[in-house]
Amino acid sequence: MADAHKNFATSLVATAPSPATTGTSLVVAAGQGALFPTVPFNATIWPVSVQPLTTNAEIVRVTNITTDTLTIVRAQESSSARTVVVGDQIAATITKKTLDDAEAGITAATPSTAAGRDASGNINVNNALEGYTTTATAAGTTTLVVGSTRQQYFTGTTTQIVALPVTSTLVLGQQFEIKNLSTGIVTINSSGGNAVLALPALSTAIVTVILTSGTSAASWSVSSYLNTPAAGGGGAMTLLKANSGTSTAAGATEVDTQAISGLTAKDTLVFYYNVRSVTQATADVSIFSSTNGTHIARALAGGAIPANGTVIGNGTLRQAQDAATSYNGFTIDGELSAAAATVDIRRATSMTAWTGSWTIALRHGGVTSGGTLQWSWALYKVAGQ
Repeated sequence: MADAHKNFATSLVATAPSPATTGTSLVVAAGQGALFPTVPFNATIWPVSVQPLTTNAEIVRVTNITTDTLTIVRAQESSSARTVVVGDQIAATITKKTLDDAEAGITAATPSTAAGRDASGNINVNNALEGYTTTATAAGTTTLVVGSTRQQYFTGTTTQIVALPVTSTLVLGQQFEIKNLSTGIVTINSSGGNAVLALPALSTAIVTVILTSGTSAASWSVSSYLNTPAAGGGGAMTLLKANSGTSTAAGATEVDTQAISGLTAKDTLVFYYNVRSVTQATADVSIFSSTNGTHIARALAGGAIPANGTVIGNGTLRQAQDAATSYNGFTIDGELSAAAATVDIRRATSMTAWTGSWTIALRHGGVTSGGTLQWSWALYKVAGQ
């Protein structure tokens, strides 16, 4: 247990111990015994008008005070007994034990006490209760600041923009967890309006400050994941492909593919894409069946992505109810500057059986000369829905 403390707990020796080097009691100046804290505590005795040093000071443990008489145990904390004389200074100073007690109290924190770091800089708690805020999406903007809650939940049926705080007001490593529980896209922007991530429906992103200057996306690190439904009764989700890259091909090009097999009639494919057409336009980005040469979902309903346009979208594919060789696709996406969503619903017929072996691709119809298509996509299988 830590010792008690008092401010200005100091006095002069009025009666020295006897013998001076081994005696176990002394008397302080009249009326000043009350200046000292509740026993027991450690005190330092040293000659008046000089600094206490290992060569001239002794630490004692005060175990009792009766009026102005202090009972002491000599030579504490590796100090040496000295000849204590009348007029010496005695004070309840900060010693190594004082600091050790404070550190021990912090590292062994118990409920309802202050917690601190251990010797390795770690802190141990049963659970950290982080604040959260829920916002209904309304095709508007939610602006975060340094005092915003870490957890940000978004519900509803439309889009929303999240403007991250100015990084100069934050500290390195500060995080926000943004959970999109809506059916629309939540676009996460830097404070300067630069896109950090387009967060699809039913996904979570954790954004971390990595640079406390600048207002662009470069000041943030982001990781994201799909909110996986609970297993049992169907709904287990498996990541099949997640990739990104660039393309400058002038003709129709499959920029990435994924072999599909082992689906059941009740399985669903869920896809997400984020594409940007730099400098020049790009024609007809789509989710494509390589095996059948058929578009099964199209970005912007088949329209071209304009120069420097960014399209974020997501959708689902399922076997048609009436035919294993027909796929039903639903896509919702939008070009950021247009601030409007595009819906593409289509039925692809005369396909390889849904439960057979076939290949799905992310494809574009050609990049205009001088342009570059930056792309990323992810493909998941949802079992048994």
